[in-house]
Amino acid sequence: MQEIENHRKRVAAERREKMRARLQESALQLIAEEGIATFSIDRLIVHAEVSRGTFYKYYDAPHALIRELALLISNELISNAEILVVQIEDPAVRIAFGLRALMHTCRANPVLGYFLVHLGWHDITQQHLMFDYVKRDLIQAKKLKRFSEVTTELALSLIGASAIAGIQFMMKSPKKHGNSPEETAAAILRALGMGAQESEQIANLPMPKIRLPDTGLIHRVTNLARLRVEKTNSDKLVSPSGHLA
Repeated sequence: MQEIENHRKRVAAERREKMRARLQESALQLIAEEGIATFSIDRLIVHAEVSRGTFYKYYDAPHALIRELALLISNELISNAEILVVQIEDPAVRIAFGLRALMHTCRANPVLGYFLVHLGWHDITQQHLMFDYVKRDLIQAKKLKRFSEVTTELALSLIGASAIAGIQFMMKSPKKHGNSPEETAAAILRALGMGAQESEQIANLPMPKIRLPDTGLIHRVTNLARLRVEKTNSDKLVSPSGHLA
C-alpha cells in the first residue's frame, strides 16, 4: 500500500510540474512575441489552453508568474556571467566584470532586460544567486581592503539596485551612450570606496566574449524574440496584396 501511495504522490507531483512548465512556456511565448505590457491572465489561459481556475492553483496573479520567470532568468544570467569571472583573482574585477556581462547581455537581448527590470531589486530574495556569487566577492574584497568598510548587505543593495536601474535606462534609451555598463560599474566601484582612477581602469578592462547558453530559459526567450523579429521583418517585405514590397 505504501508503494502505491508513493507512486500516486510522484505522479501528482509530475503532473503539477508539467502544468507549471506549461504555464511558464506560454507566458514566455506571449511576452517574447507581444511584450510584458500586454500580458494578462486572459491571454495566458487562452494560449495555454487551461481554465482560469487551473491558473490560480499555481499562481495568485499574472505578476507572480512573471516574477518567478524573472528570478529564474536572472539566476541563469548570473550563472552565465560567473563562468566569465570565476578565474579572475581580484574580487573587485570579478564584481565589475559580472555586472558588465549582465548589462551587455541585456543590451544585446532586450527581452532579458525587461524580465530583470520587472523583477526589480525589491523583489529579489535569498533565492537570487547574487547573494552567493557577489556576496562572496564582496567579503573577499573587504578582507583585501579593496573597498571601504561598508556593510555587505548595503553593498549588495547598492550593486543590485544600480544594476536594475542601469538596465532600465538602457531599455528606455537604447541609442544613448550614457550610463553604459562600464559607466555603471565604475560608479559602483567608487561608491564602494575605490578611487576614481582605479575604478575607471577596472570598469574598462577588456572582457572575454559573452556567450549565451544554448539550453534553458535564456535560450528559449532569446530564440522566441529572434523569431519575432524575423517574422516582423518578413511581414514588412510583403505588401498588403501579398507581393514583395
